[in-house]
Amino acid sequence: MNSLEYFYENPPYFSKFIDRKQKFEENKIIINGFKGCGKSHIIGDEISKYKKDEFLYIDFDDFRNISFRIDEFLKNNEKIKFLALENVENCQDLSFLKNIKIDKIWLTTIKKSLNLDGFKKINLDMLDFEEFIAFERKSSDLGGIFSVFLSRGNGVKNISLDAFELNLHLQKTLKLRYDISEILILQECAKFTNSKFNAYEIYKILKEKTKISKNKIYESIDKFEDENLVYFINKFSSNNKKIYFCDFAFQDALNFKKDFQKKLTNTLFCEFLKLKKEVFYTDEFDFFIPENFEAFLVMPFTPVEFIKLKFKKMIKNLKVLNIKKVYVITMGNSDFQKDDGVEFEILPFWQYALSI
Repeated sequence: MNSLEYFYENPPYFSKFIDRKQKFEENKIIINGFKGCGKSHIIGDEISKYKKDEFLYIDFDDFRNISFRIDEFLKNNEKIKFLALENVENCQDLSFLKNIKIDKIWLTTIKKSLNLDGFKKINLDMLDFEEFIAFERKSSDLGGIFSVFLSRGNGVKNISLDAFELNLHLQKTLKLRYDISEILILQECAKFTNSKFNAYEIYKILKEKTKISKNKIYESIDKFEDENLVYFINKFSSNNKKIYFCDFAFQDALNFKKDFQKKLTNTLFCEFLKLKKEVFYTDEFDFFIPENFEAFLVMPFTPVEFIKLKFKKMIKNLKVLNIKKVYVITMGNSDFQKDDGVEFEILPFWQYALSI
């Protein structure tokens, strides 16, 4: 029995699937996203629609010897209707896909830069808060669920782990993917979360600790971005940038220092990903979405009276940016007012997250 026969006759078992908001209906797609976003769950759900002999599942993360003559194997097994190939960035040559005649082929990869003729690319993000609620299902108290969400992060696997296992799991995920220099760079990147990002500053810090080149810094950061681990947003009308992680739990896994403001802001950024709209930041606002005429401030524990005073000072700037509504994201405070045609809404994170 060769390796393809083994995988065909011994398909994987996928645990119970809970529906995601994104729909995958095309016959030929590349699903990209960082480790833990749920790509395998999507594949598993699709596999469940077929009989055992109607699909072939291959994971290129499996280091056991795999025969790459998949096209010939499919010709000899005409019952197969669905081909699922995971982690295809580890396959040296995907040209054999041109010879495959079956209608449905789904690929997964960590790399957003992977392109193949005839395949639609779909990015799969980590869980948003609403999806987390569907996975969690242990409480009806939204504030309580959000506290769990903040502590666990938004990775699908995170939910099944005990609290003490989470950081080790995330660290192992990174160690399997990156070398020691890249881990050190990631640790410094995490310190820049929700701050003006400066790659050269990271170089200056690390060169005092280890032998490292500027090229290594810039190449690693490009790699992290291509692999959906980090995202950058631009300052409006500027080349300055801020960095955020795909899973906000990486903040605690990479550093001992806790910064609730940074973590909550990163959590909000992750919610914006589902909007598929361009997000910026400004001197006055944590986030600005011009297409929606909306701006955001993250002020978890600031008293409402102080927030209202801040509103009054920013009216002129709001007019310049054509902002129609300002959201202030809190950990419990709520209020609403309208001033000179601009709406100001103060509301808890969970209330906003479930409204979009």
